[in-house]
Amino acid sequence: MNDLEIQLARAEQELLADETALHTELERLQGLLAEFNDRLERAQETAAGAYQVRAIDAVLTESINRVVLRPIDADGIGANARQARELAVRARRDAANHLRHSITAWKSSYKAISNQLTNDEKSVQRGLAANKTKAKIPMLKPVSKPPPPVPDEVPRITSLMYETEMDMTPPSTPGLGDDEVDIVMATGMMYAQGVPAPPPPVPLGAEPIPKTEEQFAPKEDRPRRSRPRVRMQAQVNITSLDTLYQGLSANISDGGLFVATENIVPVGTEVDVTFALEGRHIESRGVVKWVRRPDEKNPAALSGIGIQFLEIDEDARKLVQRYVSQREPIFFDDV
Repeated sequence: MNDLEIQLARAEQELLADETALHTELERLQGLLAEFNDRLERAQETAAGAYQVRAIDAVLTESINRVVLRPIDADGIGANARQARELAVRARRDAANHLRHSITAWKSSYKAISNQLTNDEKSVQRGLAANKTKAKIPMLKPVSKPPPPVPDEVPRITSLMYETEMDMTPPSTPGLGDDEVDIVMATGMMYAQGVPAPPPPVPLGAEPIPKTEEQFAPKEDRPRRSRPRVRMQAQVNITSLDTLYQGLSANISDGGLFVATENIVPVGTEVDVTFALEGRHIESRGVVKWVRRPDEKNPAALSGIGIQFLEIDEDARKLVQRYVSQREPIFFDDV
């Protein structure tokens, strides 16, 4: 409260006390008026009887009959004040509602700005931490001591790099192609900087280590990402052999969608898929093209299945295509 509001509140309290006293006095005077009117009525009756017996003259009788004592018009006097008080109450109520809305809006703004400031502060701290870590990383400098031993062909190439210092031309290495020499040289440079090197390349003719079925479907069963995908979250019902599964879609393209679910359906299984897109019910026949099972080493990667659309009506297909074309595509694996 400011000084003016304090003065107004004090004046209102004093005025209320004065009005209460005046109303008390008005009630007392109204009682006196009632007693006087009873007395006047009796006097007029007595004067009328006296005039009939010629005890008084007509002048006195007429004088008594003309006596009138009117009540105080409290309602009329207070009409303007009541109207002003009604306007004041309405204005105060409107001001209170406006202030209430302003307080609510301020709280929302404060919360949003405070959260943004918190995120900015975290970004600043991450930037400072990254800059401090970057400053601690030593620059690559030539050293006189021999580099640590590395497997296969790496020691010979790395030693040659240190002996020539600035000579970065890849040497001719019997039995290794140009791409393999580049890999070996990159490995040697990583050792020189103290960074652990990646595993050595698979020898020519050797069989690569296949991915386990528990993590991914066979590579040939995973479709190449030739269509753009966009984020889309909706409940998806999957029916296979009279069994109903439910999941949550993570992304969608005009060729299919990824469904996050713990109910892993085998690759190659044909399923019926239903979901809602922009308020419309979509139904499609599809086939499971690849699966992702739970991975303790990467808990952020949701388990689920990738479904390719096989049979979908033209209107539904156009809706999916329009939905995908109007959104920013994503270029990383499903999460």
